[in-house]
Amino acid sequence: MSCLVDVDGNRRVATLQVHWTTYAKERLVYRDAWLHLTERMESLVGELGIPLARTELVWQMGKRLPAGGRWSQTRFDKLVAGFEDENQDLRLVATAWTWPGRVEPEEPAQMSVDARLKNPDDGEEVYVEVRTKHLTPEEEDRIAEEFASLLVPVAESVEAVWGAVIHDLVTGFAANTPFESWYALGWDGRRAAKTHPRGYYWANLLNATHVERLGGLESLVERGSPQGLLVQPINEGRLEGGAVVRIPSPVTRFTTDELRAVKDLLAPALLPVTPRRYRRRGTPRILPD
Repeated sequence: MSCLVDVDGNRRVATLQVHWTTYAKERLVYRDAWLHLTERMESLVGELGIPLARTELVWQMGKRLPAGGRWSQTRFDKLVAGFEDENQDLRLVATAWTWPGRVEPEEPAQMSVDARLKNPDDGEEVYVEVRTKHLTPEEEDRIAEEFASLLVPVAESVEAVWGAVIHDLVTGFAANTPFESWYALGWDGRRAAKTHPRGYYWANLLNATHVERLGGLESLVERGSPQGLLVQPINEGRLEGGAVVRIPSPVTRFTTDELRAVKDLLAPALLPVTPRRYRRRGTPRILPD
């Protein structure tokens, strides 16, 4: 497992996350992405030889509290059908798995795939999280590379305007990015995702508007490549004119200097913020102002 040191000097286990932000109003878009990611993540973990058990489904609707329960095919089928019922108020749909702890059997590792459908006008989330306590760094790197390969195709399917693969601590509301948690942005980051990336991370999916704010694709390549960053233009589909900007080093071994290069490259497009120090178990992958 890989650990990070938080702003208070405590070593804490990092989490792998991948976010897609979308304003899609068609709920079947969320269903299809959720099902695809659920299947792909189960397959990937199986390829890594990790025993995996689907353990829980969550379906939050209306004003009820989250209805969690052990996985069953009947519950799963009902959940999928809920996406097709326009009368259902779907706020969060999630699949969770566990696999046996390799060091502490009573404390299994966890993975989840979430789709949120509540306020598309404010920006909604399709989100995957892998808690990495019982993974080797090589396994974390393999999963992160899979996340990176999914950034563009999943973004196309859910009409996403931004995405990222993140290796950091989870602070506050999981659907917030570390940048939003650090600067206490709340929902503002999601609302502005069409025009402003939601931070700077190991891998970043930018739309054409973001790229334009950064001076265009040619400028992005000219400024990013000398810093050792990979800038991959998107030349077709809904995201044509956008790009993926990422650090080439493995996700468990990238350096502060590499992250600073991403921050400097994306800075002109980031949401303006007031410099502050996040004082509650802050996120070490957000660099000081």
